[in-house]
Amino acid sequence: MSEEAKMAFMADGRERHVKSIRRDIVREIRARHAQELERASLFDRMRIEARIREEIRAALVLAAPPEALY
Repeated sequence: MSEEAKMAFMADGRERHVKSIRRDIVREIRARHAQELERASLFDRMRIEARIREEIRAALVLAAPPEALY
């Protein structure tokens, strides 16, 4: 592979990066909340799930900043 090809940007680089790291991030965050979800009532589960989704979103933004070049 030429040096020029190694330095190219990808139009969907961030999406590819997020796809490659998302599974591990989701697994880690869900494992952290597993016991809490087990004991929770229906409405508490809904609240916890919303918090989990927000934590996942924040972790993905930290791991793959939208303003970075890929």
